[in-house]
Amino acid sequence: CEDFGDEAFASFERKPIAAASLGQVHLATTRDGKQVCIKVQREGLRELFKADLQNLRLLAEMLRRLDRTPDSLLRDWREIFESNAKIIYEEIDYSLEARNAKRFRDQFADEAWVKVPEVYANLTSARVLTMEFVPGVKINNVQKIDELGIDRADLARLSGESFMLQLMRHGYFHCDPHPGNIAVDQGGPGGSARLIYYDFGMMDELSETFRRALVNGFFALYEGDARQIVDALVEGGLLGGRVDRISTEAIARYFLGSFRERLGLGRASPM
Repeated sequence: CEDFGDEAFASFERKPIAAASLGQVHLATTRDGKQVCIKVQREGLRELFKADLQNLRLLAEMLRRLDRTPDSLLRDWREIFESNAKIIYEEIDYSLEARNAKRFRDQFADEAWVKVPEVYANLTSARVLTMEFVPGVKINNVQKIDELGIDRADLARLSGESFMLQLMRHGYFHCDPHPGNIAVDQGGPGGSARLIYYDFGMMDELSETFRRALVNGFFALYEGDARQIVDALVEGGLLGGRVDRISTEAIARYFLGSFRERLGLGRASPM
């Protein structure tokens, strides 16, 4: 690996075990015998993005000037461009991803049923990310999960609980939880199911105010209280303070009734 020299690893497999648009992942062994996976960024990405983003910036400015649709005041094309450009550059900064992974790992340190691979900071740079190798079964590979004897209902509960903890306890959450980024093994307590998270390039954080509103909203949903649901939506900034409360609470009661009808006596059914 050229960022650290040929002596950084005892072995390095040239054939990647995974590949995507921004980089590819290789297996390697450190000098002290630890098996790791190394995400290596593709060459020339920053220069490519710079050229493409210059064109997109021009397009955003043109749209801002020419957009005359009725809802044009509800969007700012330049802001849309700037926010997406920021995300793109964050995605190719592996040192930032390393810090994200460490923070995510720390917040689940006391949960034996969640595994976040350890980052090797001394073998990580802006273009190279070295992490503990933790193989697992993709969370949508139902056949393999059944073969391992993992209970699907238990796995679903753990998945939901992990995101409840992210959103409502910590406020720091994984923004790209597709099956390629979540796996499962039997590393939990007593050989039970354990969730494994990968890829920490896209993370985000909720404000204290929004997190409190989210918690209040979930309690209101559980208790079936339409008024408190609207209170939580206002508190979280999702509804304006001058909203028509009578109409909004009526809508909330309708959806609460529909939601409870679908759940039945605690048994979820397809929407």
